[in-house]
Amino acid sequence: IAPVEVGTYPWSSVLARKLAIRFWGGEERHCLRRAAVTVRFTQAAANALRDYYGIATTYSVLPPPVAVPDRQPHKQVGGTPRLLAVGRLVATKNFAFLVELLSTCVDLPWQLDILGDGEERKRLTQQVASKELAGRIRFQGHVDPAPFYQQADLLLMPSFLESAGLVILEAMAHGVPALAFRNDRVKFRTSNDELIEDGQTGFLVTDEAAFRSRLRTLLLDTAVLREAGARGREVVIDRHSWDRHIAGIRGLLGGASIIRATR
Repeated sequence: IAPVEVGTYPWSSVLARKLAIRFWGGEERHCLRRAAVTVRFTQAAANALRDYYGIATTYSVLPPPVAVPDRQPHKQVGGTPRLLAVGRLVATKNFAFLVELLSTCVDLPWQLDILGDGEERKRLTQQVASKELAGRIRFQGHVDPAPFYQQADLLLMPSFLESAGLVILEAMAHGVPALAFRNDRVKFRTSNDELIEDGQTGFLVTDEAAFRSRLRTLLLDTAVLREAGARGREVVIDRHSWDRHIAGIRGLLGGASIIRATR
């Protein structure tokens, strides 16, 4: 939802934030009223729009596409687990929780790469230094994520605001499962439940304590990660190919034309 998203940005003043929320809310409401069909990547995202605006319109869920590499990378067996986090370094991505969590797992082997940049980077870097984790948590900035997906064993997705976790699907396409929060529509407003089958293609938890407990368990059994990664890759190939997505768009355009003709 546009007003919720822009409200998380680092505005220069409270007034600027309020004006931005009002503007984007008005624009989104105007578009919804005019649309023959409103397309969202997930049902959770469609439900969020419907609940927020209460506007009667036709919603269609079209799963997002991702590029799939020709082959699943061969994962090293028995090495230090490679963890990965990808996203803007902003409060909603919840990376500060991730650093705090990993500071309680120093007795286990792991290494984390964080890809992305944003206004939280300085604070996160200071947090990593204060926890004496600079040798184990590395900030890579804006880089091509493909080489990191190829090396990773597990994607950590601590975000509490995600309408469609494209990063999760990108990781799955490379055979990397994700650990993420379930959608409770209160604190964690995500679509992760629609992308991940818990224990099969990835791992879902209900709160921070469960995230911590599940991560410790997974770090001790990387064979489970490889199995879930392989199953997740097959799901992405089946449901999230570009060919399937384009076919869905063609079908929607034909349906939208019919709807407009009857108005």
